[in-house]
Amino acid sequence: MMNTPAPRYYPQSNEQKNASERRLKWFQKAQYGMFLHWGLYSLPAGIWRGRESYTHYTEWLQHHERISAVDWAKLAREFNPVSFDANEWVQTIQDAGMSYLTLTAKHHEGFAMFHSKASSFNIVDATPFARDPIEELADACSTHGIQLCLYYSQCLDWSHPDAFEEGPRFHPEKQREGYQPDHDRYVEEKVLPQLTELLTQYGQIGAIWFDTPFYNEEKLSRSWGKRISDHVRNLNDEVLISSRVVDTSLHMRPLNPDLYDFLSLPDLHVHEEAREMFAESPDSICRSYGYDRRKGTTLMSADTILERLRMMNRHNGNLLLNLGPTGEGRLPPSAVQRLLEVQKRR
Repeated sequence: MMNTPAPRYYPQSNEQKNASERRLKWFQKAQYGMFLHWGLYSLPAGIWRGRESYTHYTEWLQHHERISAVDWAKLAREFNPVSFDANEWVQTIQDAGMSYLTLTAKHHEGFAMFHSKASSFNIVDATPFARDPIEELADACSTHGIQLCLYYSQCLDWSHPDAFEEGPRFHPEKQREGYQPDHDRYVEEKVLPQLTELLTQYGQIGAIWFDTPFYNEEKLSRSWGKRISDHVRNLNDEVLISSRVVDTSLHMRPLNPDLYDFLSLPDLHVHEEAREMFAESPDSICRSYGYDRRKGTTLMSADTILERLRMMNRHNGNLLLNLGPTGEGRLPPSAVQRLLEVQKRR
């Protein structure tokens, strides 16, 4: 029986550590931020063809129900969030005592919530809404003194047959042909160009929040993570990079800290002791990250949120608390009210 060698550890050099500490200054003071998962998945919100899905996260509905990319793309024709008001959203974030916002620029479905020349599968070109919410949020954040950060799913993209892990799964015609994904094509055609757009079109972005670094079956691939991290660094050396650019949150320890600035904890997890790197908890106010309209969905209590916030802040970390906006572009009133309750008790 062969023993699997332990993954190699790549520490930060003194120069990298100093640069990371400089970038982290605003983030370490921030303490509390809002995570917003918003995309096409916000329309079905956990219900597909009249039936509630058993998927834990509504943003994973396409994956759980095995919906083809062609069928999923039809949702774009219906996506018209006319109730979206960037200033109202950012004012809510400020009223809740939060210092920064992290919005899903592209989640695993592959749909860009901004105007992208790299892919027409975006909110401006593919929907009747035809507006760029990130542009509007960038302006509102600047006005209200909130730092804008952006989530980007670099590995999973169910709209692109060349994406990592299950790329062809949502493209039945490709599977029938025995299609072999070309990951390099996906990265060159979509990932790097879209990251360039996000980091050059919307002013100073505080952080790029990467996710699910499933570059291979072992969920470890330094070469791809480094390629993406280096691209970000070359574009903007001031932006923070999350650990999920290469290390899965399941490891709970940094393996490649030279490629990022802060440790992203597992979903819905807060830690009870300080880690070797400054950490952030991607928590959620309910069981899902995307908007959830299924029966029985409940919100975390104000006391629990406050306890989790204090625990992260005591142990060298931030709490990034998620809400799922509706397909109409509203922040759920019950969730907003809960956040305001938390702020009154701080």
